[in-house]
This record gives sequence, C-alpha cells and structure tokens, in this order.
Amino acid sequence: MQFSKMFHQQQRGHEFGARGGLDELVVLVNLGNQHAIDVDHSKTENGTELLVYPRHQPATPNQQWHLVQHGNGQFLIASALNPNMVIDVQGAKTKSGTKCELYTKSGSVNQLWEWQGNVIHSALGHDLVLAQHGGDHGTLIVETRNGKPNQSWQQAR
Repeated sequence: MQFSKMFHQQQRGHEFGARGGLDELVVLVNLGNQHAIDVDHSKTENGTELLVYPRHQPATPNQQWHLVQHGNGQFLIASALNPNMVIDVQGAKTKSGTKCELYTKSGSVNQLWEWQGNVIHSALGHDLVLAQHGGDHGTLIVETRNGKPNQSWQQAR
C-alpha cells in the first residue's frame, strides 16, 4: 500500500490518541531494498543515527513508528521507543545528502513531513525527500528528489 494512501486511510479511520499520534504502529519500508527505517541500537538520545536496516520479523520497536498529524497535511514520524523522539533533518540543513537523526519533538520544520505517492517530502523543501543511502546497512538521509527506488517507501505492520 502506498504511504500516502495508508496515511489518508488512517486519518479517516482512526482517532488520534492522547499523545497526538495514531494508535497503530507502522514500519516504513524502503522499496529499493525492502529494508526498514531503524533506530541505531534502540537509543533514544538526541542525535541518534537512523539506519535503513534489514527488517525484523516480527517487527520490533526500533523499527516501528507513529505517524503524528501536525496540520496542513504535514506529520511527524515518532519512534515507538519514545513518542517524544521523532525523525529530524540534522541541523535543518537543506543540502542533499544531509543525515536524518532521532531528536526530541519540537514540531520545527525539519521534523515535518508531507507525502506524495510513495515519496516522503521534507517540509524544508518539496524537492527534499527521505532516502536510503549506502549499501545493505545504509543510513537515512534527505536528498534532492530524483525518482530512484531508494526514495520510495511503503508502510507495513
């Protein structure tokens, strides 16, 4: 199922919980290599590296995420390890290749995301998208949209 379609279905079919997020957890899977966004060593400190790592079966909290509505079609991607920790573009940089990290939720623009098809766009700029970088154990970055599979995502449970 496409990421955006899933998000819209969840918005229509589920109420946002007391924490401001959806009750359901999702795994965000890269279509290029079928690996999941993963919190390195399950750490929950600011600046923790985010990987794109082989998917765990069954899913584990370091690969599970809450999609938290923020308004205007934007959302935060909060970790199941700690819902106050979200995917953040390091230093709010708009340079292609900038790493993403886990950081305390502030709702700042570098933590907000939008969707279109299977592509997750940063609110820092519509052409800046989430991408897998590197080999089988890659890192999560933002880069200029180019239509390659490393920039395409789907959700799983």
